[in-house]
Amino acid sequence: MNIPFKQIPATAKLWIYASNRKLTGLEQDSILAKGATFVTNWTAHQQQLKAAFTILHDVFLIVAVDENYNEVSGCGIDKSIHFMQDIDREYNLNLFNRLQIE
Repeated sequence: MNIPFKQIPATAKLWIYASNRKLTGLEQDSILAKGATFVTNWTAHQQQLKAAFTILHDVFLIVAVDENYNEVSGCGIDKSIHFMQDIDREYNLNLFNRLQIE
């Protein structure tokens, strides 16, 4: 279930991915559309998750889930990681390089 990011509670789980560069407006629009589709269909053990996806400061891609609705499990987390790996490959963002410092 896709909800606006501003409606995600402070207790939500967040995954923050930093791009190696600023995203263009067209890239952001495309990634946001894909993120909305992902969180709309995101499930854990066949249970719909209440989630949001956003991009902040042209660099940070954020996936959030409200576990007050349904808890995200290991398989649900795996789905989000696979989604972000797909985004990473498609846009060449180097999202999984934890040693990247600028």
